Amino acid sequence: MLDSGAQVSKVDPAVFYWCQSTGEVYGILVCHVDDFIWGGNRQFLEVISKIRSIFSISKECDTAFKYCGIEIVSHGDVFYLDQEAYTNALSTIDIGVSRSSDITAELSEHEKHTLRSKIGQLLWLAHQSRPDILFDGTRVSNNVNSATIEDVLEVNKIIAKAKTTQCGLKFQRLDASLNDLFIAMYGDASLGNMPNGGSQGGYIVLLASHSGRFSPIWWNSKRIRRVVRSTLAAETLDLAEGIDSSIFYMYSFGRTS
Repeated sequence: MLDSGAQVSKVDPAVFYWCQSTGEVYGILVCHVDDFIWGGNRQFLEVISKIRSIFSISKECDTAFKYCGIEIVSHGDVFYLDQEAYTNALSTIDIGVSRSSDITAELSEHEKHTLRSKIGQLLWLAHQSRPDILFDGTRVSNNVNSATIEDVLEVNKIIAKAKTTQCGLKFQRLDASLNDLFIAMYGDASLGNMPNGGSQGGYIVLLASHSGRFSPIWWNSKRIRRVVRSTLAAETLDLAEGIDSSIFYMYSFGRTS
C-alpha cells in the first residue's frame, strides 16, 4: 500500500488514504484479513489496478456485496447497509414450556453459557447495523451471572423484535467538501432505569453538513459505571463519553478543530 502512495490512518492501521498534493483525498481502502473495500475517483483506478496485480484479487463486486457480515447496496449517491440475512438466521433460546413457567428460576451453567452467546450475537448486530436494539441488548447483558428464566424470555423478545422490525443504515452524499463537514453528537441518559437500580446512557455520533444531511458513524449505549445521584449527573457522564468518541472520529477524518 505504501509503495503505491498510500498514507496509513493515524487512528486505524487497517485504513489507507491516497491524497493529492493539496491534501485532498482521492482514494481510500480498508482491509480486514483478506477482504478489501475501497472507493475513490477516476484517478484512484490506476492505484487499484496495481493493487489487483499485487494481491491477486479474485472476485470484485461494486453495487451489492457483503463485507464483514454486512450487506452493502448502492443506489446512486446512497449506500444502504443491513444484516437482514444474519438477523433472520438468529434463533431464540429454547427452554421448554415447563421451565419457562417459573420466571424466577436460576439458570444452569449451560443455560448461562447459551444466554451469553445469544446476547453476544445481539450486541454484535446492534453495534454493526441495528442501533435500535442496542439498549435492550446492553440491559440484559448486565445481569448474566445472576440471570433467571425471565432474562432468557427477555432475550427471546429482543430477537423477535429484531426479526419483525427489519431496518438498516443509510449513508448519503452530504454535498459538502471535507472542510465543510462537521461531527455532531446527541446523547441522553436516565437515572436508575436499570433492573438493579443502575443508570443507562447512550449517544450517537453523526457526520453532517450544513445542508442538514447526515450519516451515522458510531453509536453506543451502556451502563454508567459511576454511581450518580441525579439525571443531570448521568447525562453529564454520558455526554463526556460521547465527546471523547466524537474527538476520535474528528481525527479519523483529519479534523482537529
